Amino acid sequence: MAQRPILPLKVQAEIESARERVLSSRLGYDMLFPLMETCPVFSPLLQGSFFPVQPKPATHKLQLSKYSSALFDAEAQFYPGYARGETEMKSWLKETALCVASEVLNDMKPYRAFHDLHCSAEERKETVVHALKQRIDYWVERGPVDVPDESTATVMEEPRPQIPLPIIGAIPVEPKPSRKHDAQFPNRAIWLRERLAERGWDHNDLPRHGGPDRKTSLKILAGGEVRPDVLDKLAKALSFSKKVPKVTILDIPIA
Repeated sequence: MAQRPILPLKVQAEIESARERVLSSRLGYDMLFPLMETCPVFSPLLQGSFFPVQPKPATHKLQLSKYSSALFDAEAQFYPGYARGETEMKSWLKETALCVASEVLNDMKPYRAFHDLHCSAEERKETVVHALKQRIDYWVERGPVDVPDESTATVMEEPRPQIPLPIIGAIPVEPKPSRKHDAQFPNRAIWLRERLAERGWDHNDLPRHGGPDRKTSLKILAGGEVRPDVLDKLAKALSFSKKVPKVTILDIPIA
């Protein structure tokens, strides 16, 4: 039987934090964890004609797919730096997928009456399995990455890009990524430029609001890879402005 990896304690702690962020976002998945189902005052209404519930199978499956993928990625994102080849990587990912699928489907059981209004238990299982298979393919395709030496690396610091980002007004010009970090995350870079433009910010404003430092922000804008805790800081900094909707780490593109 495949085994989940035994990773360094620091990485295990980061996985726990990443999972906690996903689990704490459950209120955003109202089709999966409905508040009304847990309230004795409202639960009878779901069964009567006074408050008819309209089936939304597509919406339900989309939320289920997104939630399962987020919970899976919370752990899988750390595997490329530690797997000794594609075979071991696939083994870890498949075992993690089995655990996540079981966890998600079990967590939804208390709300089964609500879920059955939208799609069957078999459809829910197929949705989770399909979503996790796509995530396995994604992480296998990404391949291994180098892990910084623990004796010199710090939790919050990131490798520095070599090419500075020119600024016109408050909108950053698209940076030219270095060869080492050649646009691994182009969608994330585009997304961040749009969020900065919405706020009238440039990359210098992110550290002023508790976000990544200037050079790390440049790296994200160049499409480079950063640690999950850096993305968490980025989301918090972008949420500082009251003029635009708040941002969570789940809103940040993973590619």
